[in-house]
Amino acid sequence: MHGIAGLYATSDHVSKNEFSSFINAAFPKQSEIRSVVWIEHVRDSELEQLYQKAAKDGYADYRLREQYEGKELVDAEPRAVNFVVYHQHSRYQEQWFTQGLNLASLHAYNSILHQSIESKSLVSMRELHSIRQQRGKFIELFLPVYDKMPGSTGTASGQGRLRGFVGMLVNIADSVESVYRRHVTQAGGLDFYVVDIDPRRNEEVLYFHSSRAREQKVEPLPLEQLMQGLHVSTEIKFADTHWRIVFRPIPGFYDAGQLIGPWIVLGSGLIFSLLVAGYLNTIQRRRIFVEQQVQLRTRELDDQAICDEVLLSH
Repeated sequence: MHGIAGLYATSDHVSKNEFSSFINAAFPKQSEIRSVVWIEHVRDSELEQLYQKAAKDGYADYRLREQYEGKELVDAEPRAVNFVVYHQHSRYQEQWFTQGLNLASLHAYNSILHQSIESKSLVSMRELHSIRQQRGKFIELFLPVYDKMPGSTGTASGQGRLRGFVGMLVNIADSVESVYRRHVTQAGGLDFYVVDIDPRRNEEVLYFHSSRAREQKVEPLPLEQLMQGLHVSTEIKFADTHWRIVFRPIPGFYDAGQLIGPWIVLGSGLIFSLLVAGYLNTIQRRRIFVEQQVQLRTRELDDQAICDEVLLSH
């Protein structure tokens, strides 16, 4: 997301094709990323400019829309401050947001975006408006983007005018499974859970992995039983939220009478380390690629600026 923000911070405008090409190149196999959007920050006096830009990008009938809680979309007049869905790249036919939707008209989104502005950092919320017909639980991420100042990345504090937000819809189960399949190759006799423990929400199981050593898959334990009996747990921070990872041994995997406590700690620690290492390795490779793309885009803009200056001088 910081890479996409960097693309905007180094560009006066990112076209529809540039946006989609960048996403496809940066995340070619990340099926857990269901949708990426660019949300434009628009003052009421700038709406006509937005419409002109949309026409050049080939967005037919682009217009500002609002959706009041639980009601249909309607054409709307601009507010003093507008957060308008502009570009959207989805891996599935069903869209995350309707193009032109003013998120300032939805209380939950207006609140989380202002929270992002105040903190000048990545914020998250659990699925509200997103793809309903797909299975699994989702997390929605939003990162503010500012005009790039000298020596800056475009996302830190002390920047210029707010440009907008990068939004990303992530399937939590797919995100964990993609790392798990690549880096945990042997069954360890452990079920594991990902639990949302963010104090802003009710505690909830986001993901459950039934050990591959089981003969038959089982349903996850109720929350009230999850922390009972033999288990190992650790807490991690994801964006601005907190998750608890819980490992539990499956019945019959260890020999009767065996002192399994140390083995559970060791096994769960190894699996967790593999997951984290695999995730960080993937992120590092993506980060290097994205930075290269942003640097290339910056050089192209610099070259264009030099050409323009030469032409004007003649």
